[in-house]
Amino acid sequence: MSTHLAAGEAPSSKKPKRHVLLQKPLYALSLPAPLLHRLQLRAVDTQLLHESDEGSSSDSEGSSDDHSEDEANEASRHRRVQGVAARDPFWWFVTPGSSSKRETAGPEDTEYPELVQTQLGVYRALVPIAAPDSAQYALQSFQAEPITAPQVAALQLARGPLRKLKGGPGADEAAHMLGATFLDGRTVLGQLDGDEEYDSDISETSSSAEHQGTEGALDGFDDPQRAQSVAAQTPVPTLRTWTIILLGGGHFSAVIVALAPAPTAPAKRTGLVEQRFIVLAHKAFHRYTTRKKQGGGQAAQDATGRFAKSAGAQLRRYGEIALAEEVRELLGSPAWRSGIEKSERVWVRAGKRNARGLLWSWASGKSPLETHRSQDTLASLPFPTRRPTIGEALRCFAELIRVRVRHDSEEDLAAKDAAYLAQVQSGARAREERKAKEKARAQRDKAREERAERARAERSGPELEPKEALRRDRFERLVEMARKGRVSAVKSHLYKYEGDILRPGGWDTEAPSDPDDADEAADLLRTRVDAPFPSWWRFSDANEKGLVRYDSTTGELEVLSNPTPTARQLVPSTLLHVAAEGGSEELLKYLLIERRADPTIAVQPVPILDAQGKPTGKQSDDLPHRTAVDLCTNRDARDVFRSLMATHPDWYDWGSMEKGGARVPSALTEETKAKQTDRRALLREKAKAREAQAIEEAAAAHQIPVSAPAEVKDKESHKSRNRLGGAPPAALQAKLDDTAGLTPEMRAKIEREKRARAAEARFAKLQLGSSGQQ
Repeated sequence: MSTHLAAGEAPSSKKPKRHVLLQKPLYALSLPAPLLHRLQLRAVDTQLLHESDEGSSSDSEGSSDDHSEDEANEASRHRRVQGVAARDPFWWFVTPGSSSKRETAGPEDTEYPELVQTQLGVYRALVPIAAPDSAQYALQSFQAEPITAPQVAALQLARGPLRKLKGGPGADEAAHMLGATFLDGRTVLGQLDGDEEYDSDISETSSSAEHQGTEGALDGFDDPQRAQSVAAQTPVPTLRTWTIILLGGGHFSAVIVALAPAPTAPAKRTGLVEQRFIVLAHKAFHRYTTRKKQGGGQAAQDATGRFAKSAGAQLRRYGEIALAEEVRELLGSPAWRSGIEKSERVWVRAGKRNARGLLWSWASGKSPLETHRSQDTLASLPFPTRRPTIGEALRCFAELIRVRVRHDSEEDLAAKDAAYLAQVQSGARAREERKAKEKARAQRDKAREERAERARAERSGPELEPKEALRRDRFERLVEMARKGRVSAVKSHLYKYEGDILRPGGWDTEAPSDPDDADEAADLLRTRVDAPFPSWWRFSDANEKGLVRYDSTTGELEVLSNPTPTARQLVPSTLLHVAAEGGSEELLKYLLIERRADPTIAVQPVPILDAQGKPTGKQSDDLPHRTAVDLCTNRDARDVFRSLMATHPDWYDWGSMEKGGARVPSALTEETKAKQTDRRALLREKAKAREAQAIEEAAAAHQIPVSAPAEVKDKESHKSRNRLGGAPPAALQAKLDDTAGLTPEMRAKIEREKRARAAEARFAKLQLGSSGQQ
């Protein structure tokens, strides 16, 4: 519990006597002068501001000559201060007791006040304090001098009477919070459009009340003529104002309030002084824009793509348009525009979607709030609000300027400060960790982008000549057709372009001329079909298969290797390799039999190219001996090699696993094929037998009764049997009884077995009938 500890006294549970300055509400805009000069920030806020100041000065070392860097450091410091401020919405001030007058100071001392164990809170959004030394100056520059009685009289004489506002729970709550009343001073800004219309929660008093309100403003003047004379000689005061705007749920309210209070003259009997605040303008609108208990405007609902066509939706759309027009018309009127532009601050509570186009960013014309947005004098209210009404806007004003008072003992204050400091420091550590993670993520993204750019450069390579580009296009079309197994297309393409795209010496060598001798021509065709694939294509294929990666340590590309590569990890080196990878039997037979492609040619390591598309002299690690049969992706393709091993064993060293061998595991003869066929048929029969046995065992486990032949009964009437609510057919009932308690899978198996037996019976009957006829 917070207690009051006087100097030299032991802690006591007795509540401290309230200081005379705290017996009435304090206004952050109009603090008593003796108290204002004594206030200091609490120690924890001063410490945090010092740390922010030191951090900013260390950041700006060596950059004082650069004006732009100084501005950046200043902005960074302010951001750090704002980050600290986000932890607590209030600045807390104390009155230190380091003076020699402390012994004489007491609750009644107004000349040199010392509020023992008392902290005063002001919203941080009101007073921008960037350094500990600027706290006193910020508070003093923020103060507004009260409006004296002669100034109020001069204001009424020049602009018209000030009427007293009454009604509405929000306005009453605001008046109670401030211990003051609100005066309607709309005449100060001039005649407003629709001035005779009032919001439902604000009403005027009767004519007698108006007279009393005006008379109260001229208290202290017994002689009316003297009052008129003093008012005429007193200049009209310049009022410092704030504008508060609330928007949401189809409700809009706005008020312009003078910051300085206008106290009345002391009462003759009691000497009490009543505080008053002048409301220069107030207005509220409401339109039906939100469905009840749903939330969100109709425009937000339409933005999701679900455009409702109901009557209610049409009304809400109309309400949004009407509300926007009314708000823009009000804010754009001369009196309101002048009042808003002359306001020191504008406080807004509105959603981004609602504010854009209504409060600012108008399609035609300039909103009076644009100036405040550009000058950073437009701020969001630092606390939650209720439904936008004029009373709620006045309550927000009272909430902003009211000074919070709390009485914490030294122990409670130290505990709160320690917890608050730990929270801020933990938040700072979390922010630093988050920044480090974001920096590391940015570096990873940058490195990934560089790798992708490098890979794109490797794939695209240098700009090709038209002839070379045409050759590469024809080669890629051949590979695509071979992978798809289009035999006729491959034959036609080879007939046209084989000499240009398949060169025995390599891609960059000269194409040999066609010989006149038939044997030499056959040898040339055989060597062409085994021509090695170009390096640029093999590197690109390896990259597409995810086998190429960028080594950040060496800054070079490398190809991943595997001691036991799968078919998907091998990059074809010849046309036969591509055909085996595609898995087409017909194309493999064409290449192996008609073109006599060599199945013993090994898959070569992938070369590494530079950005210009030229080999760097490096390649992936040496692969184990792998041939076309290792690239086959299905059994039918492998059987082509096994069949040729059986029919033409003398063509190549089919079975050898070493270099020079085709790595075919075994020959596939006709006898082997027959054995494989019989073995597969036997396996199928065994599988069927196991399935039938499982069905019988399941049926026996569930004790399915064998239904006896049904007794012949008299035929029932169709009318009674098919009547609604009658018994089901006997066959259906028996079927349901047989399958009761079985799982759906078991029922399906039984049904399949029944259908199979019925089919066998029908087939046997047909065979029996045909043999009898013969």
